[in-house]
Amino acid sequence: MILNRLTGWIVAGFGFLLAVLLFVMGQRDKAKQKTVEVKRKLNVEKINREAEQDIASAVKKAREASEDTKREHQERPVGKRPSGSLRRK
Repeated sequence: MILNRLTGWIVAGFGFLLAVLLFVMGQRDKAKQKTVEVKRKLNVEKINREAEQDIASAVKKAREASEDTKREHQERPVGKRPSGSLRRK
């Protein structure tokens, strides 16, 4: 009789430990998944920042090139400037 009770408690204890172990493993897996999602999000944000910096750099270079072209046009002698007519004769 005592052995049956003791066996029942031992089996119940192992069952409880197994349930706790499965719960902890599930929480660990959720935490790992969350970590992966956060890393992906940070990577996307980093790529977006780099793309924005590249765009800003390209815009700056384009403005500088445009200013150079304007300056060259203004520095030409009046006689060598284009007439403004694009038609061929």
